[in-house]
Amino acid sequence: MDDPKHFLADTPEEAEKLYKEFLPTLEYWTYNYSMATGLNKDDLFSETLIGLRNAKRKFDKNRGYSFRNFAIGKIKDELNKYVRQFYSIISIPAYVKNANRRIHQLIDLLMSRGAGEDTINILLSGETTEVPEDIADECQVLLRNIQGCANRASVSFVEMVDRAGSLPLDFCYEDNIKTENQHEEKMFTALVVESLKKYMDETELRIAESIMEGKTYVEIGKEHNRTDGWVAGKIGALRERLLDKFEL
Repeated sequence: MDDPKHFLADTPEEAEKLYKEFLPTLEYWTYNYSMATGLNKDDLFSETLIGLRNAKRKFDKNRGYSFRNFAIGKIKDELNKYVRQFYSIISIPAYVKNANRRIHQLIDLLMSRGAGEDTINILLSGETTEVPEDIADECQVLLRNIQGCANRASVSFVEMVDRAGSLPLDFCYEDNIKTENQHEEKMFTALVVESLKKYMDETELRIAESIMEGKTYVEIGKEHNRTDGWVAGKIGALRERLLDKFEL
């Protein structure tokens, strides 16, 4: 029987070279997806090989990006397709789902301010020197939340970002989670908005009032020409600021 890795390239020699070069990467993403989903590592590893093969076949060096980055994207695409087949039986830990949502909220927030890929990658490495000044509070809240998830899993910040951020967003932000979170925010704002108006800026007050009206994050985001992740970041920053101010 042929060695399964030999399908990676046109010749066994080329396939072997590619396999050895990417083996640490394949094992890394296999481990992260297995830890996040509980799926069998051997099966996941097979999917990484398919992704690497697809990258080898479809890569166009004239497009100006590196083969490694292209290959990682294709590897994760195959892993995501495989994971989705088991949507109904996978039980992803709550802290992984939470980290996934915070990561995407952070990315949305940064992109809404025109941050480039380099800035986003620096922040997702745990380095905070590149935080844009006008959204520093929101970014810090989201980063602390991700670190809290990492502490819960007893892993580093970067490992949690790779483990949780790699999963499909629809796995970690189902409608029932959105509804639960928005109900919590509605109760929170209803309790504080009247008595704490003087501590809110105009944007925060408008968001709070919209939540009390029963609007979703998506609807509120559209009113501000922002994303639902931006709304979540603003609310999180407001909550943290009020809790810190009153030492709750």
